[in-house]
Amino acid sequence: MKQDSKVPYLKKLQGYLWKNGWNTGAFVAPLYPDVLPELRAWRAKGKQIAIFSSGSVPAQKLLFGHVGTADDHGAQVTSTEDVAESSDKKRKPDSEEPKPAAEESVEAPPSKKPKATEALVDSPARLPGVQQRKHEVHRPYLGEDINDMIVDYFDTQNAGPKQEAASYEKIAGALAKPCNEILFLSDNVKEVKAALEAGMKSFVIDRPGNEPLSDDDREAFTVHTSFKDIPLSEKD
Repeated sequence: MKQDSKVPYLKKLQGYLWKNGWNTGAFVAPLYPDVLPELRAWRAKGKQIAIFSSGSVPAQKLLFGHVGTADDHGAQVTSTEDVAESSDKKRKPDSEEPKPAAEESVEAPPSKKPKATEALVDSPARLPGVQQRKHEVHRPYLGEDINDMIVDYFDTQNAGPKQEAASYEKIAGALAKPCNEILFLSDNVKEVKAALEAGMKSFVIDRPGNEPLSDDDREAFTVHTSFKDIPLSEKD
């Protein structure tokens, strides 16, 4: 994984290894803060969203089934410890929260000699005015499932290599759309070039931590740094 190998059988193995991690909350896929709002806006406009990745289709579905929020530099900011604070849907309204019991004045009973079998000091839970806390269990945050926003998934098995124009033509056929009505986004200039050669519209997405773009790349391709800046036509 460190070498980011694109060999299909290694990517498939990687998907199997990651499955347990996704399902146990060991990690969540961070998305930049501009991504989800724009995807929802595109879907609201009737746009179809499909994924083409070197990762296997099962691995893609796992990833998009456990997405979180990242900051502008890609660092995960969603808590993995407290589900109640991470999801308003799972949290009860304040009016339903258990209220603390009102304090009551308790008269001390007449002093007496303790029997030999009695404890000399009461445990804290039995002392007047002391409440015993319930054990709090925090479930891991598993992220948000956005697979219902995605109409299809493509990988190097069902579409072909990502740097070949024929793969993008095959994807267009599977989506039953002409290439010129499809917009492909990638951080890889070679993939963008292949999509353009197939007749698609394609932009380079430049994010912090990506491989730096050369001046020639910036002249040859349209570059965006946020999904907010991406123009969509009626046909896209």
